[in-house]
Amino acid sequence: MTPRAVITPASMPKSKKDINREKFSLLIKSLSLDQEFCSVVQSSFVDRIKVLDDTVVLHATKVGYYLPLRGHPSRNFQSLLMRHTGLHLPESVRQLQKSYINHHEDAQHRRQVRQRIATRIGFKGNLKGLPNIPIKYLHRLPLGQEYPPTNYIVFENPIASFPNKPKVIDPSCSHPRDFHRLNENKLAYTLEANDSAIFLDFETGELIAIIIRGLAKDYINIIQPWAVSLIEDSLNRRRLTQRNNPKMAQVGVSTGARSASLFGWVRNLFKRFQEASDKQQHEYNISSLFGIFYALLRAQVPFITDIYEDIMAKSEMPRLDQYSAQQFTLPIGNNITFIGHPLAPPEGYISSNYYKHIHIDKHWEGCPWAMYWNILREQAQGRVGKESGASFFVSQYGLRIINASNTCVAWDVSKPHGTGWYEGGVKHIGIATLLSKATQLTWQKYKQKVKDGDLQGDDLLWSTDQEN
Repeated sequence: MTPRAVITPASMPKSKKDINREKFSLLIKSLSLDQEFCSVVQSSFVDRIKVLDDTVVLHATKVGYYLPLRGHPSRNFQSLLMRHTGLHLPESVRQLQKSYINHHEDAQHRRQVRQRIATRIGFKGNLKGLPNIPIKYLHRLPLGQEYPPTNYIVFENPIASFPNKPKVIDPSCSHPRDFHRLNENKLAYTLEANDSAIFLDFETGELIAIIIRGLAKDYINIIQPWAVSLIEDSLNRRRLTQRNNPKMAQVGVSTGARSASLFGWVRNLFKRFQEASDKQQHEYNISSLFGIFYALLRAQVPFITDIYEDIMAKSEMPRLDQYSAQQFTLPIGNNITFIGHPLAPPEGYISSNYYKHIHIDKHWEGCPWAMYWNILREQAQGRVGKESGASFFVSQYGLRIINASNTCVAWDVSKPHGTGWYEGGVKHIGIATLLSKATQLTWQKYKQKVKDGDLQGDDLLWSTDQEN
């Protein structure tokens, strides 16, 4: 009879699980000595998890460690690492564990700070749409009897002489016939500078406009000084629009020249700023300003931003985020960065002392809503009256909205509207977001070019000889 072999624990064949456990020790040691990996562990940038995942996969392949098929490799590694204890752990491994602990504690602290700031500014907390705003009803004026009249620049000063008519820069664009002195008796309603309101059509109940005073909280101390400086700086860096208003520039995406439309990021920076060392930071700051605006809108007028979100999802358009930061930053203390908030739609405008004759705009199908945020309205002597101008008009209803700092107006761009002429040292600065018909059509052409193989799917750049 052949004697049976005696199997001792030392000679027992190891299972794949045992082998993988041993390999994990090698993985820990390998990653703990990777200085770049250890640095990323302590960071907080948007793609942190992706970078950690890629690095864990690379080291696991080197040492022969089998990673789980599901979940993030780096989070699985972190979970097992924190359970890896013992008196004889190498110092590098202990330091890696400490880095994960410090990052978790820092992340919790940053999260608490962000929540406090978001509540303080007004885009998080108990907000569930519009605060208590009075609802007012207006009758639609008969066609051809809109007031102020279409194609005129509204002049609100009752006694001053008309200025020189603005020069027509682009004859192919709509441009005003002349100035029209406002007759307040012909207006149906004037909304004073301190009043918020929701205006509805008396006959149909259709929404006309929403005006929110004090859109952002803690505004004067935090947002206004930074935003005003940023907009003024950005306007000085860019070629202004050629669409018969010399005080406005487009940011985000543009549809390019009318003779050669092409969807892409605007190329309106002056040559000396195109290669500036702070170009990317400047564009990120612009994206952040619009990101804050959009976060406030999502908190206070979600029934409008839901329309935008639906279009963005179905069209797969990019956000106003040229460098794919996927976050925005408020200039508070050492800067507070918010991740996880959808950024603004890509079509944005910045302006200083903006005026526009009464007109209508063509919009993206199903989304007639535009929204502007008046960042600043002031006069050197501190006397800003109605006669100083720059009020906003929805002339189909005879409505005048007196502008003020930190005022948001949402309105239907397919209805005749415009912004009055400004004078008397008035300074007003603002931003606006909308989705125009030109953007819709050009984006559809761009998508078709990608489908046909004429463009790469991530190539949102103008050709070098194309200027906005």
